[in-house]
Amino acid sequence: MAEVVLTKVERVFPAAPRGLEPFRLGPLDLKLPDGKLTVLVGPSGCGKTTILRLIAGLDRPTGGQVSIGGRPVGSVPPRDRDVAMVFQEHALYPQMTVFANLAFPLKMRRLPRAEISARVRQAALWLDLESLLERRPAQLSGGQQQRVALGRAIVRRPQVSLLDEPLAHLDAPLRAELRELVGDVQRRLGLAMLYVTHDQSEATAIGDSLVVLSQGRIEQVAPPEQIYEAPANRFVAGFFGAARMNFVDGLLARRADGYRFVCDAGPALPVSAATANAVPAGAPRVTLGIRPQDIRLVPRGERAGGLPAIVEAVHLSDGRYLVRLAAGGCRLVVDSPTRVSLKPGDAARLDLPAERWFLFDPSGRTLAAPGRPL
Repeated sequence: MAEVVLTKVERVFPAAPRGLEPFRLGPLDLKLPDGKLTVLVGPSGCGKTTILRLIAGLDRPTGGQVSIGGRPVGSVPPRDRDVAMVFQEHALYPQMTVFANLAFPLKMRRLPRAEISARVRQAALWLDLESLLERRPAQLSGGQQQRVALGRAIVRRPQVSLLDEPLAHLDAPLRAELRELVGDVQRRLGLAMLYVTHDQSEATAIGDSLVVLSQGRIEQVAPPEQIYEAPANRFVAGFFGAARMNFVDGLLARRADGYRFVCDAGPALPVSAATANAVPAGAPRVTLGIRPQDIRLVPRGERAGGLPAIVEAVHLSDGRYLVRLAAGGCRLVVDSPTRVSLKPGDAARLDLPAERWFLFDPSGRTLAAPGRPL
């Protein structure tokens, strides 16, 4: 097992056609700890797979250095880096049985036959493939084929395992089952594993540490809880969450009765002095962020208060009600776990608890967050 270190690594691709800017990855400084499951997460085209290819040696960096286990590997061919890679496509040998597919990388390393058999059967036990060892890939379901692909990568106990969106083509229930399996296998073997996904819920479910990428840059590296509660910037805050965070642009104003956040589209909300003090002097323009599940619909019978709004739409999603509302010129979404009797056109009032606010400066940097002391 080994630690992977990227030092000032960058990859610049040739100029794109029709005057488009060429894609540039990095320069990146990144340390992937041994024995941990690190997840690269971000939207499509942000550079996740490129990083895997640079580590595996399938692509060469334009600048910088990749080290595995303390050894620079810039001049080391892929076959000698002791790295295993699992792709979206299963890439199994169709003429071989499951046992032969699992055993192939061990035979290539000329391991003793008894050790090959023991490793294959151990991997089959962990991956629930024991009853399928004599079948061929065409006789397997998609999920079973992906288990074999995963088993082939881990059976040789590589220094680093690289998984490039291995569950992307599977249906949701099977994805949930297999991502738990990936985490279990990683912990059993103590592998240094780097997992790529664009699915933020998948990333937070299995990762010990998340590397959040956007347009070839690292936005934040932290455990899932910190990413969610104390995002480094607006991009990270907006990327994570079952329903997208609400963002409202405005400014902080001091009035006789205290601070107010004045939305560009009209409404004004009270702000605590502690929150207002998190904003640098002379820079009152901010963006307020609040997650949909943190906004409460004020019941009709409750004492008057809250932000007045008009319901635009109500949707049922995974047993939760998503309500889209207009408050002045602001658009807000509320995620309610209980049944909502509202319909489009109805008047409503919203409670936006200040202790759940995020504040971002004009550049997107986080000024205040529930998980970050003010």
